[in-house]
Amino acid sequence: MKNLIQRKLRTRFHVTPRVGTQFSGVLTAEDRVYAVFSDVLAYPEDANPERVDGDLYIRHSNVAYVQTASHEDE
Repeated sequence: MKNLIQRKLRTRFHVTPRVGTQFSGVLTAEDRVYAVFSDVLAYPEDANPERVDGDLYIRHSNVAYVQTASHEDE
């Protein structure tokens, strides 16, 4: 699985965590525990999307669903 993720570095993803707010971001790094996303846009329920300052680190175990973003979303 790790090789699959490493091949997708610098790709924009939509991420649905098991706990927390959905977001989209560019995958910039990952190791056996965390994935790191930059240029992150959070999608809180009942609110407008918000730009996130800095990088977002999320544990692989907290990721419920990941989808590559279409080119229109980049």
